[in-house]
Amino acid sequence: MMIRLARLFGFGLISLSMFASCSKRETAAPVGGDAPSVPVGTTSALPKMESSPPKGESIYQLEMKLTDQDGKTVPLDVFRGHPTVVSMFYATCPAACPLLVRDIKVLEENVPPAVRDNVRVLLVSFDVQRDTPAQLMAMAQKLKVNLPRWKMTVAPSDDAARDLAAVLGFQYRKLEDGEFSHSARISLLDENGVVVAQAEGLGEAKTALLPELERRKMVH
Repeated sequence: MMIRLARLFGFGLISLSMFASCSKRETAAPVGGDAPSVPVGTTSALPKMESSPPKGESIYQLEMKLTDQDGKTVPLDVFRGHPTVVSMFYATCPAACPLLVRDIKVLEENVPPAVRDNVRVLLVSFDVQRDTPAQLMAMAQKLKVNLPRWKMTVAPSDDAARDLAAVLGFQYRKLEDGEFSHSARISLLDENGVVVAQAEGLGEAKTALLPELERRKMVH
């Protein structure tokens, strides 16, 4: 399925061995409060992805249903009509995922006010077995995200999570201790779900995505 989707959306896949680990044995970054500027342990080596963004294809073609932090079922295109920042995560991640959220919040703070109110953030968990709405809400509250404009969601199945990861060029792998190693790619979608910019790792969101959001101020 991933190979078929990769061909459909026009990007390559990279080796799963390039992941950084988010194992609790190897990381110690707090979930709440101020996150450190550099990930702890091996998460500081999150890879630069070698695949390219989908070319002109909307990820909303997947038409999957997600479950959000309120226990509501929402479509993947819940934010259709808005520029949307999208990434994947898991709620019990001890280091990299809180830093990923921090990067998105920093990006938001730097977006021109005329554009910011129209931007949405969609985070989709690949930890299908453990990430209940309660887990998602707990993470949202600890990291103080703006829930009216953000949604913390979980994919409906492992296969659906893999499908979404494939079209976003996001890589993850489950470890023996139940944690995950994963990339930190953050994508910016246009109003129709087409990827228009991507940040390849932690600390890159502002540099990679802000120019496109600033350009939207001039267009709109």
